[in-house]
Amino acid sequence: MKKFIYINLIMISAVVLTSCLGIRQSTSVSTRPMQADLIRLDLNMNDFQLLGDAIYDINYRRYFGCLTFIDSINGQPVKRRDIKVVQFQTQLIPDRKLARAISPIIDKYPDADFIVPVYVMKQNRFMFLGSKNKMKLKVKAYKFK
Repeated sequence: MKKFIYINLIMISAVVLTSCLGIRQSTSVSTRPMQADLIRLDLNMNDFQLLGDAIYDINYRRYFGCLTFIDSINGQPVKRRDIKVVQFQTQLIPDRKLARAISPIIDKYPDADFIVPVYVMKQNRFMFLGSKNKMKLKVKAYKFK
């Protein structure tokens, strides 16, 4: 019986001693960015020069709501292995397929500072378990004076 009490006493003391090792302490520090809260830049249309505008289109088919096959971009057949996409910092272009269609504007106006989408037109022709779609995007290219 004494042996049983010694074993229990050793186990209880081991648990008590090791439970003190698990203390965790955390400190959080709140910092503020050293940037201005508001930056104002007053620009009007006299500060920009219009380089030109263009209309880009894409024809594609969609089956079962998830399979998409692009037929033509800007009236030319699609090369499935040659993909050139324009990436924007903001969500100006609502569809990723249109970002692939407007890549020629970079070649047409290489000195453009920014591109503004004017409108997006989408035409759908619904079929059984699929649809044929056409999207048109008009963009304008501007440059700072």
